[in-house]
Amino acid sequence: MSHVQGKDKNIGDIYRDSLKASEEYEACLTTTIYGSTYLDPEKCKARSFDPIKALEEEEKRINLSGEWIERTADEKGFRAMFQEFIANAPSEYVNKDLKFPNCFDYLDDSPKKENKGNKNCKKLSKKVFNLPMK
Repeated sequence: MSHVQGKDKNIGDIYRDSLKASEEYEACLTTTIYGSTYLDPEKCKARSFDPIKALEEEEKRINLSGEWIERTADEKGFRAMFQEFIANAPSEYVNKDLKFPNCFDYLDDSPKKENKGNKNCKKLSKKVFNLPMK
């Protein structure tokens, strides 16, 4: 089982560790003839899988992931953070062929560039910016 390290972890490493833990958990599941699924203590013991420890590690990974997103967005801007996330996250979590990051330009503090992408993005951004504030 992997262990959670400090803030220097790459977002891809965090998600890969999470994926490994998920696979270990699923390997310890047993399905009855009636279709019910439960965590089998014998399988967990045989695989040296501790579900409580795995849950604690997953909580740490979730927190590290959130911290990475906030830190990277503050340092590099939302667009750069989003592109780095797409590049580093395992393909099980993201579609590597995403073409819509331009839709998120309004979230970035960097100077605005003309959106040359999807026309629906322009319509969406106009709707978002023209919403009445309460």
